[in-house]
Amino acid sequence: MIGQAKRLFELQHHTAAEQGKTSTPVITFASGKGGTGKSFLAQNIALTISRQGAKVLLVDMDFNLSSLHLMFNITPGNSIYSFLTGKVLFDEIIVNYSENLHLIFGASGKLDHPLIDNFVINSLLEQLRSTAHLYDFILIDSSSGIGENILALLLGSDQIIIVSTTEPTSVMDAYVILKLLKHNNCHAENFVLVNRAMSEDDGETAYQNIKNATEHFLKITPGYMGLVENSQDVSRSIIKQIPFVECFPESNLCRRIFNISNIFVKNKQVANNSL
Repeated sequence: MIGQAKRLFELQHHTAAEQGKTSTPVITFASGKGGTGKSFLAQNIALTISRQGAKVLLVDMDFNLSSLHLMFNITPGNSIYSFLTGKVLFDEIIVNYSENLHLIFGASGKLDHPLIDNFVINSLLEQLRSTAHLYDFILIDSSSGIGENILALLLGSDQIIIVSTTEPTSVMDAYVILKLLKHNNCHAENFVLVNRAMSEDDGETAYQNIKNATEHFLKITPGYMGLVENSQDVSRSIIKQIPFVECFPESNLCRRIFNISNIFVKNKQVANNSL
């Protein structure tokens, strides 16, 4: 299947170059280590954007350690693994969660999972861009860390949301991601989203620490996507396997997520108006 994927990628890459870049952004959520709440935010932001009328494709690219299907309480019949092993076509792995939110899941614990190298990452990105005309946003939940494959995914994205907590180690991890992106001449827009903040000042301090370091050492300024406060209800929604914005729609945290999601929608409207 990988050989077939390579030929397909080469054909699509040629076609994409002829057609020009789509206006649908590929936005990847990244984090230095696990435990930042990256998947939680990707899930609930995608769902909230879709509720505002935008069509969203959310993709779990944590390949063989996927969790989004558990968070949605869905047992997928097919996944990225199914596509990479030649069992199904790409459009057969897309799951309709609602009219405006479609999902692609990864697999978990497959002993024969194909090797994920940079070529596979780039071919999957081309597959996603081939469906871009169907969506307003393509959101990717990447695996944690900054290995070679993850870096390839980030370099192939239009926007990168780096999820950090307020802990010093997480702040440093966010800086390291930005440093590697800078070193590799990344042209994507970079944003920081602070999760599990204890207060407004707590979240803004974490962002300022990242911003000060990147401006001083890297001469770049990542955007600030905002903060999401710490809440015990997050664990409750995950245990119930119900998206937070559906489980606690009247909570302050839900309003935070709506405000962040609204940034995506407004930026998309501005981009469309400039075309």
